[in-house]
Amino acid sequence: MGQTESYVTHHMRRLGCTRIEEKHYTVNRQRFEKGSRRPLNVGAMLTYGGCIVLIKHHPSTGWDTRWYTPGGGIEDGETPEEALEREVMEELSLRCRVLRLQKVNREVIHYQDRRADTYFFQFHAEVAGAFRPVPAEGEVMEVRLFDSLPENMAFREDYEGFFEEFKRGGATEI
Repeated sequence: MGQTESYVTHHMRRLGCTRIEEKHYTVNRQRFEKGSRRPLNVGAMLTYGGCIVLIKHHPSTGWDTRWYTPGGGIEDGETPEEALEREVMEELSLRCRVLRLQKVNREVIHYQDRRADTYFFQFHAEVAGAFRPVPAEGEVMEVRLFDSLPENMAFREDYEGFFEEFKRGGATEI
C-alpha cells in the first residue's frame, strides 16, 4: 500500500467512514495538470441556515461555469479536516465546523491518453458564525446560498442523498 492509500485508510478509519466510491472523469488539460499534482483533496457540503453554500470559480482557474462546493488540495502535514477549514477560509473568508466525513471518492481523472489517481474526502460542514463571505479574488466569482441543489451543480449526484438527509435533520457529527 502506497503513502497516499495509507493516508486515506488511516483517516477514513479515524473518522469512522467506510464508504468509498470510484469515479472516472475526463477533464481539460489545465484541470488535469493541477489535479495530477494533488492526489489528496477535500470538499464540503457547507451549510448555513438550512441551505447549502455553493461557489462559481473564476474562468481563469480552468473550472466551468457550474456551481461547486468549496474545497481544494490537502497540503503536507494536514488532516483532511484542517485542509477543509483552510480551503473554506481561503476561498470564502469563512470559518467552518466540520460535522462528518460523508464518503471518500477514489477519482481517476483522464486527459487524452493520460490518467491520474486522486482521492476526494467529502465532508458535511457548517458555517461557524455569521454568513459574510468574501470570495477569493481571481479564484471565486460568486457565492450563493441554495435551499435545494441547483440543476447546474457539478457532482450533484454525489450530494443529493446527503442533502436530503440534512434537510430532514439527519446529519450527525464526527
